[in-house]
Amino acid sequence: MKKFFHLILYFLGIISLQNCAPVSLVKPLEKKKIAASASLGGPLIKFSGLIIPIPLASAGVSYGLSDKTTLTSNVGITSLAFGVGQLDLGFLQLILNSENNYNVGLSGYGKAHLFMDRWKGEFRFYPEFGLNVFKEFGQGKHLLYSGGSGWFETRFPEPERNAKNIWIPMIHIGYQRVKAKWNLTYELKWIAPQENNQNIVVDYIGPGNNGSLGFYFGLTRKF
Repeated sequence: MKKFFHLILYFLGIISLQNCAPVSLVKPLEKKKIAASASLGGPLIKFSGLIIPIPLASAGVSYGLSDKTTLTSNVGITSLAFGVGQLDLGFLQLILNSENNYNVGLSGYGKAHLFMDRWKGEFRFYPEFGLNVFKEFGQGKHLLYSGGSGWFETRFPEPERNAKNIWIPMIHIGYQRVKAKWNLTYELKWIAPQENNQNIVVDYIGPGNNGSLGFYFGLTRKF
């Protein structure tokens, strides 16, 4: 029972990291195409002598506004289970087309992470911006990508914030298996590499005791 309550504390301690989901789409959808996605995974922690990813779950829908621009939306399932409603709204923009550049492309994205706490009725808003460099091979059936993003704190003045930093950088690398209707995504993310992860409630795993490594699995169905 004690371990169970500790696990609850772990989850409550990382609810704000629920937005750290994997990249569901690296390339924009074709115009008027729709995709549904689901993901599972999270920051790696030590628990009961094991190193495990926190099982954060999310689901979303994307729509191809044009061949270069896709609108995205995402709902945090785990955070909702703990009484925190989360909605992520954003876009994905193709910057450099891989078809004309040796199968290497560049995309950028922006997101608005919206949180509502059911207990206190508190509302929070966190913007995020990022880039992806991707390489396609195997006639487009395989895609490797890497990039980074910044998640920004909007609560001012400083006493209103849980941390002194006004942004949380993240670095990621991933692989997608691309099929006609399905995409499978595996992603490794380094969250907040500038933060020391010692002497806090959650025992995160990060290089040099900085930040947290996260592992994620995603599934996307295209229509």
